[in-house]
Amino acid sequence: MKKILIYNSGGGLGDSIQLFPILISLKAHFRKTKFYYLGAHTNHFKGKLKEYNIELETVDLGLKYFGFRWWHLLFANKRASRKSMGKFNLIIDFQTKFRNTLILKRLPHELFYSKTFNGYFSSKKIKSYSLNHLENLSLFIEEDIIEQNFKVNKLPKDILNEAKRLLPNTNYVGFSVTQGNEYRKKSWSIYKFTSLANKILSKIKFLFFLLKR
Repeated sequence: MKKILIYNSGGGLGDSIQLFPILISLKAHFRKTKFYYLGAHTNHFKGKLKEYNIELETVDLGLKYFGFRWWHLLFANKRASRKSMGKFNLIIDFQTKFRNTLILKRLPHELFYSKTFNGYFSSKKIKSYSLNHLENLSLFIEEDIIEQNFKVNKLPKDILNEAKRLLPNTNYVGFSVTQGNEYRKKSWSIYKFTSLANKILSKIKFLFFLLKR
């Protein structure tokens, strides 16, 4: 395969971080493939997560919040044609909203993988759709994709040294108080975070809060 498009509708850093094992595994399996990223929000792999060196070329169709507006259905294919991107060999849909999947499938492709409606929109049907995307994709492309994990020691030394300085011990529990999606706010108040933190402190020794300065 020459071109694979990844679609992620989540806008937070956590949504992107959860994709690490899948993306690393896919890139290790398809070593000569160019990977593209289409999201409803910012491509964090080109921004706040760039130090993790997971290269995904951003696809910008000029459709803000891609997939979350019904009128995108009318323009998705046209905008893709204007970009002269040609067909993607494979589009991987990492969400299950009916509207988003329907719009995403308008983009030119050869193979389309999605768990929406138990795989109804996939271009090829497989026997089972588990919660594990790699298992499903292995069945879908009829190739065994070996699961890989991100190796922390590949991060730049300055980041590793700063992490050791801030968190020198082990067995921490952390709270991310600042939202990763700039268009949303945390639904929990700071009082709920501190209340839960106090309960956890009775069982563990180290706890910290992640805040954006």
